[in-house]
Amino acid sequence: MINKKFLGILIVILALAGSLSAVEPALPNSQVQGTVIDSSQQVPLEYANIILFNQNGDEQVDGTVTDQSGYFNFRNIPTGQYFVKINYMGYKTDSVAFRIAPEYSEINLGDISLSKIYLEMAGVEATAQNVSIDYQIDKKILNVNRQQSSISGSAVDILENAPSVTTDIEGNVELRGSSSFRVLINGKPTVLDANDVLQQTPASTIEKIEIITNPSAKYNPEGSAGIINLVLKKNRIKGVNGMLNANAGSYDRYGGEVLLNYNKKKFNTTLSLDYNKRPSPGVGWENSWTSQNDTTTYIYSHGDNEWQREHYGFRGSVEYLPDTNNTFKLSLRVGSRSGQRYSDNIFQRWVEVGSSVVSDTTHYDNISEGEFGADFYSLNLNYNHDFHGKGHKVEGNLNLSRRERGSQSIDKQFDNADNITSGTKNVEDGPGNIWEIKLDYTLPLNGNNKFEAGLQDRGAQRDELNENYIYDPQISDFVHQTQFDHDVKYHRNIGAAYSLYSDEWRGFGYQLGLRAEYTYRKIELVGENEQFNIDRWDYFPTLHTSYQLSRQQELMMSYTRRIDRPRGWYLEPFETWSDPYNIRQGNPALTPEYINSFEMGYKRNFDRSFFSLEGYYRNTVDKIERVRSVHPDYDDVFLHSYANVGEDHSLGSEVMLNLNLYQWWNMNLSGNLYNYRVTGNLNGEDFDRESFNWTARFNNTFKLDKKTKVQINYSYNSPSVSSQGTRKGYYRTSASIRRDFMDNKFTAILQARDIFDTAEWEYESEGTDFYMQRHFDRNAPIFSLTLRYNINRYKSKRPDRQNGGDYDSIDSGEF
Repeated sequence: MINKKFLGILIVILALAGSLSAVEPALPNSQVQGTVIDSSQQVPLEYANIILFNQNGDEQVDGTVTDQSGYFNFRNIPTGQYFVKINYMGYKTDSVAFRIAPEYSEINLGDISLSKIYLEMAGVEATAQNVSIDYQIDKKILNVNRQQSSISGSAVDILENAPSVTTDIEGNVELRGSSSFRVLINGKPTVLDANDVLQQTPASTIEKIEIITNPSAKYNPEGSAGIINLVLKKNRIKGVNGMLNANAGSYDRYGGEVLLNYNKKKFNTTLSLDYNKRPSPGVGWENSWTSQNDTTTYIYSHGDNEWQREHYGFRGSVEYLPDTNNTFKLSLRVGSRSGQRYSDNIFQRWVEVGSSVVSDTTHYDNISEGEFGADFYSLNLNYNHDFHGKGHKVEGNLNLSRRERGSQSIDKQFDNADNITSGTKNVEDGPGNIWEIKLDYTLPLNGNNKFEAGLQDRGAQRDELNENYIYDPQISDFVHQTQFDHDVKYHRNIGAAYSLYSDEWRGFGYQLGLRAEYTYRKIELVGENEQFNIDRWDYFPTLHTSYQLSRQQELMMSYTRRIDRPRGWYLEPFETWSDPYNIRQGNPALTPEYINSFEMGYKRNFDRSFFSLEGYYRNTVDKIERVRSVHPDYDDVFLHSYANVGEDHSLGSEVMLNLNLYQWWNMNLSGNLYNYRVTGNLNGEDFDRESFNWTARFNNTFKLDKKTKVQINYSYNSPSVSSQGTRKGYYRTSASIRRDFMDNKFTAILQARDIFDTAEWEYESEGTDFYMQRHFDRNAPIFSLTLRYNINRYKSKRPDRQNGGDYDSIDSGEF
């Protein structure tokens, strides 16, 4: 059914394109080119809309957008009188007329300067604001400078207001309801996990975030939900400049950043140091029972819980531009991240056999402590060569990363006299190496068509030693249980090749892609004579289309196939104790998830407002989930493992409406509504679970005067199901006020998050022989103050598209 709908929509779009009025035959080799720039700063404007009309203006002949250098080009235009209309929100619209004839077949319009729009009202000065979301054929672009959190917090704080994204109270991110997605920094992979990257990248370093829910064949197909690409800010001001940034908040939150940039002639150098500490204290409780034979064990616990993340790092980059066609860049990121988990809970435990209580309630105190850390570095070498033809280029990239990872978890039980009665300790250590080599080539052809191709090799190698300890009350210490130690060696290598072809004709654009990947993977348990290998080819077709209904309206449609390979620790077959009632064990028999994703979208621009509507369907085959069961050797212990549980289906739509009600009031409404269904077989029993999920955001921005802005944000996440459980819904309200001083050199932001303390997390999981309900309430509201000072007027190389250049931008170099 989905394939028929998809084909029908494509036929309609093609029919619309073919129904346009005929024009004179194209004049071979004719072309019109030009460059769009900001009139005040003389910098290029990327993504400006260029519409080609006939002389009377009653027929749109063609349309395009400018590239990163502000350049546009129309080819093979019939003879006649024309004009181009240049539109860029927040700027005055301009138009240029010209004539195509055999003797005037190559027209260069030169630099076309656009001026910002400034609006005035009684007592208030305001700059016309563009919407904060841009749509391209294969991605959504979130422009960060519009958000007041853009100089405080992390990437997670920005994504709280992003389309397609939800965040929970612990800062974990989901894309279209899935935690399986990839995070890139400037289009390049990182050594850290996706959520770690988002939680550790300072918001102040980000220029824009690209949300790619249906990535083309050019991208690594890993991750079922897509890609989040963080594009860091760059700088081109001559001489020395920089930025100082400091923030502090409630519950012992604080951090800061120092950045210096030196730009002279052909060299641009950036150095940065940053530090952030983000504790999340709260209270929680858990209620569970397990049943074996005729015996049921009940356990209830409650107490204080805290999760803390801390990181610091150094960023540096050196860029060399020997001429206009070549760019070399060397980037380095060195840092350390750590996390601590602490809980102090009072437990109550009792046992029933049949309907009789055979064990009185036992009370005891339990303290669990967990910590992990990783020292890491990432080295990136990038080379770009632009040929003389616009858009004709080749790019090579080498990325080397290493991570020294270590973790430790300790669990202790105390009696009423505070004596330790039992305990466990688990230690995991080991280095990991990641490498990637890429070569990408882009060749513009006649007109707007383009061919792209590339080769890639990426790999990972990790050694991990797992040690187990049991507490001995007689010696008051943990004793190493060497019989339960495991030494695991993990190696994976993936070779890939892709090609893309795209074209645009009379408002109809399309992009066809195909990617092939060869995967070799080996997991070896040293000294245990166990090995698990994969040797396989996979293929990933992609299709993206768009149709320009008018200058302000556009339709988009896409299909992609993706893969989500299980992580290393999902596959480790041995048991590891998490606490006295939970054991974790991997599953080496896991197979990858394969995802088929369909999307169709409509966007409409108004004078100073924006509306978009997207429909999507995503089907995941061999769905991987974390599953619970009662351990066969213990009556009251949960066994946590991973399994391919079956298939899931998400069918829904996203809607966004951005309204500039007045020059001083901007309102943004967005929602994601989808039906989620997961079916399959678990522990020998078929299941079929379904829920109607929805998220909503309501953001308001008030500009009190030229220097002061207030934002109020409201969001809601509905309940959702998994193969074994249900997560309850929650909502939260946040607010912030921003004030600029000293000619915008100094900025202060005061924020309050989760003002009414409503973002509580609760989850229920149930099977034939167990039940578990867990609740956590993070301490709130959370207040924070951020101060920033710009050294020597530190600015971005491009103007702020949302605020007419009101606020400066900064750069952290490369991650």
